[in-house]
Amino acid sequence: MTGVVLLLVAWQIAAATAFRLSMATPIAAVNNLITNWSEIWFNLDTTLHEALLGWLVGNGTALVLMLLVAAVPVLERLVLRIAVVAYCLPVLAIGPILVVLLNPTDARVVIASLMVFFPTLVSALVGLRAAEPAAIDVVHAYGGSRLDELSRVRLRAALPSVFAGLRIAAPVSILGAIVGEYLGGTQGIGIAMITAQGALEVNLTWGLCLAAAFSAGAGYAITAWIGRALTSWAQTS
Repeated sequence: MTGVVLLLVAWQIAAATAFRLSMATPIAAVNNLITNWSEIWFNLDTTLHEALLGWLVGNGTALVLMLLVAAVPVLERLVLRIAVVAYCLPVLAIGPILVVLLNPTDARVVIASLMVFFPTLVSALVGLRAAEPAAIDVVHAYGGSRLDELSRVRLRAALPSVFAGLRIAAPVSILGAIVGEYLGGTQGIGIAMITAQGALEVNLTWGLCLAAAFSAGAGYAITAWIGRALTSWAQTS
């Protein structure tokens, strides 16, 4: 809470002094967010839809590869190399190619999925290694198979790390959708920001930024709450 208060104070001071021509005050930004909510929601709804699809595709791919590595550990190095390549791809450089190959909406979904894929995959693979060797030995001592080891020990131990990755991926997917919207289109928070900036509507621009920030924070909080609810045993152990 103290950090939020300090951030708001710094924002107010900056908006009233050095950046008074290009930065709205917190009150003006919130007021614009409320006043123009219908217009903002019209664009935010599109961005959230693209971000959700990207979140599902990127995280789904990461979790499938995690299961593949868990079943065939020798593939881990190859999977990590693929993840690094996906992470290092210059989004703004490949974006126009994606738009040509697919369409603007699908290109934004792909960009969002690429941005969430790496953190989730890495978190999931780290979680697989978090299993206690003693627990694995117990499974083998009682005649458990590789599948028993995976389902009873490794996947359970990986859940906290998996949800840590999903938690990070929620705001990142929104950022990916917005970045994708800079490549063109008719609606979306990113497109609305460009339009508002071009029209020198400072307050509207910051209202749109607040809507994106609140959405990213809500995605993070919801994912964190679900993660805590499903891994309460990890917090008390």
